[in-house]
Amino acid sequence: MDKVRDTDGFGEMAAGLAGDLNGELQARELTQEALFTAARIVLEGGDFATAARVIFDAAREITGGQSGYVALLSADGRENEVLFLESGGRPCSVDESLPMPIRGLRAESYKSGRAVCDNNFMASHWVGFMPSGHVRLTNVLFAPLNIGGNTVGLMGLANKSGDFSSDDLRHAEILGRSAAVVLHYCRNMEALRDSEGRVRGALEEQQRLLAQLVQAQKMESVGRLAGGVAHDFNNMLGVIQGYVEIALTRLQPSDPLFADLMEIRKAARRSADITRQLLAFARKQKAEPKLFDLNEAVGGMLKMLRRLLGEDIDLTWHPCRQATPVLIDPSHLDQVLVNLCVNARDAMVKTGRLVIETSLVEIDADYCADHAGFIPGRFVCLAVSDSGCGMDKATLEKIFEPFFTTKEQGKGTGLGLATVYGIVKQNEGFVNVYSEPGHGSCFRIYFPLRDQAATAIGPEKQDRQAVTAAAVGKTVLLVEDEPAILKMTSLLLEMYGYKVLAASRPSEALSLAEQNPGAIDLLITDVVMPEMDGRSLACRLVQRCPGLRCLFMSGYTQGIISGYGVKDNGGNGGCFLQKPFGKDELAAKVLEALKQPPWQAGSE
Repeated sequence: MDKVRDTDGFGEMAAGLAGDLNGELQARELTQEALFTAARIVLEGGDFATAARVIFDAAREITGGQSGYVALLSADGRENEVLFLESGGRPCSVDESLPMPIRGLRAESYKSGRAVCDNNFMASHWVGFMPSGHVRLTNVLFAPLNIGGNTVGLMGLANKSGDFSSDDLRHAEILGRSAAVVLHYCRNMEALRDSEGRVRGALEEQQRLLAQLVQAQKMESVGRLAGGVAHDFNNMLGVIQGYVEIALTRLQPSDPLFADLMEIRKAARRSADITRQLLAFARKQKAEPKLFDLNEAVGGMLKMLRRLLGEDIDLTWHPCRQATPVLIDPSHLDQVLVNLCVNARDAMVKTGRLVIETSLVEIDADYCADHAGFIPGRFVCLAVSDSGCGMDKATLEKIFEPFFTTKEQGKGTGLGLATVYGIVKQNEGFVNVYSEPGHGSCFRIYFPLRDQAATAIGPEKQDRQAVTAAAVGKTVLLVEDEPAILKMTSLLLEMYGYKVLAASRPSEALSLAEQNPGAIDLLITDVVMPEMDGRSLACRLVQRCPGLRCLFMSGYTQGIISGYGVKDNGGNGGCFLQKPFGKDELAAKVLEALKQPPWQAGSE
């Protein structure tokens, strides 16, 4: 048999990963430094404008925006009152003391509660809303000052030398939330300074909110780091799995190497399971949400959970009497319940009691103001309570951190509750924990209450075996900038009988298409690449190959790839394959893509 050799490209992948992590760590350090400096200013009696300037300067340094401002929402909620304005050295004759109407792209940020940007501002219709004498803007980014679901102001950034990226949006949004919390502190202090008897309560509230903010920033930073590591490590595991599967097809089960390769495949799959848990913590795991009744789903798991807990632990189930429709990935619910039950079991010595219950709750703005990360609305609450040993305050502050565990060495990965946290956040929910030493623990998970008429979401499974027959006479143009994945995917496609034209860059793909004398039936391309993105490449190629079908692939999440005009559910815009993938997933998606209508340059 051919030797299974180490593939090229791992050095470049590692270097790229190191660069990304270095940028994330630098942004994290700047954010934390600005946060603590702003908090110190407020605690020492400084005003919000001074503290906000520190956060704004950090946002400029992280995103590269040269000019901008911070403004607060007026009392009537109709205008922005500019706190300060930085023109970045460019001419600007706008009087910053005048109110700024909330319209254009600013209004979009206020309405959505999210950061937005326009990288070609002078060509957009928003330019008509600029006041006379305003500094010339090439690109703009607006991040809301949002706390408890309420937007109380806006931070604007502009004139970055390049384009604002999705990372810039994310960092600006985090800093905007930080500024909103600092504003909340300042307003609390101003309201309470007039009452000497309430000063102590204000300080305690301020310290509590500061601790919540620091913890939220810490979880966000750890989540980004974990997600970045898991994403790139999963790509490497995908290559390992692919080559092992190729090698297995060349051996008989009686071959001495067959058993060794099976062990390698098992180890790779176990490693992939761990990275999936990290992705769940970082809220980057690809989900397939479905609409179902939470009561029915939990009821169907009781038998399995009782076996998991053992005979010495009494499991009690109290379902809500009303319907509890939720829209989440069913496998996510399995992971949440299993991890919570295992955690509860390990906290009880020999015997104990565990109670699972559901209820419908409504969360208002007042509650959100006291609980960081919560938003108002109607929710289904899933509560898991145990009679175990409980936890002290120091432990509670760390339980959702990945790899943190109170168990003996070798008896826990420290990913169970981190996985729960990531899944709940990914599904737009919240988690609240109450525990005291010696009095057990209660985990309350809140999922948004859904309309029972909503439709379920999820891809249909395809028949892999039909791909081999469909491969006869078909030519596939494969475009992937990662050499190891390009080589592995080419080998898998050739195994099924396809003729493969492999390109490591979009320009090379265009050249191959021009030189190929026959038809190209399918384009399989990465979404995010140098030179041009996958969708732009497809638009160019369709002019040369009118009947071309498209299969896009990426290791990035839907939030990133949607910015490139690619959807993760196929349709008129082509099909989508999430990395990492094995030969079966590739086979099914290729068949699905070949059954799609030809790509249209104007497809959305």
